[in-house]
Amino acid sequence: MLQERIQLVQAKIQTLILQWQAQTGQTLPDIQVKFDLRGRVAGWAGSRGGRYFMRFNTDMMQNAAWPHVINNTVPHELAHVICFVQGTDSGHGRVWVRTCRALGGNGERCHSEAVTYAKGQTYVYTTSTGRTIHLSSIKHRKIQQGASYTGRHGLGRIDRSCAYHVLGQTVTPAPVPRAVPATPALAVTGSRAARVRAWIRQGLLQDQVYDLCRSQLGQTDAQARQYWRTERVKVLQAG
Repeated sequence: MLQERIQLVQAKIQTLILQWQAQTGQTLPDIQVKFDLRGRVAGWAGSRGGRYFMRFNTDMMQNAAWPHVINNTVPHELAHVICFVQGTDSGHGRVWVRTCRALGGNGERCHSEAVTYAKGQTYVYTTSTGRTIHLSSIKHRKIQQGASYTGRHGLGRIDRSCAYHVLGQTVTPAPVPRAVPATPALAVTGSRAARVRAWIRQGLLQDQVYDLCRSQLGQTDAQARQYWRTERVKVLQAG
């Protein structure tokens, strides 16, 4: 299916180029077409060293976003190349909008299609602002290992506390925060390492120490694990 759709995109580009040249008399240079784009962007156009290129997202070409890619993304990116060649709009200005619509596109700057990744599972996360975003299995794994991301334009923060579900499956609720004893944490002072050793000596569980490292010391999950391992050895050696 993918190879067939790649051929359809290439054919659509050539058809639009011929139509544009016939209507305007403008001869367009050779355009390199690549299918190596990933993430939430449906298409991309640019120039480098006097050569022009267009890139397309093969994940979006293989799911429900396909009609958008062939009908809107192709004229969208070709309109960018035309404007680059003309030296007019470098972005989504009025000349670009007019050019895009003349090629049959909708003239909109951004797409609203949800990304469904072709490889692995697609995870739907609810951000801290209540919006949803589709993430690949690779980014999902990083988040569950302690990474966090902050989206632009009010998208919100995404971390391991956010609810998520695999696309097409039931929702996995956000984990319930573990109860952490507050009194021992407030009673401990000194360096970070000394405070971790004190918590370990008080008999706190491993997960409780992790939580205190995050909440009291501002550490990441990876840092909390490292401090636990290192300082626990010192406590055991000291008897």
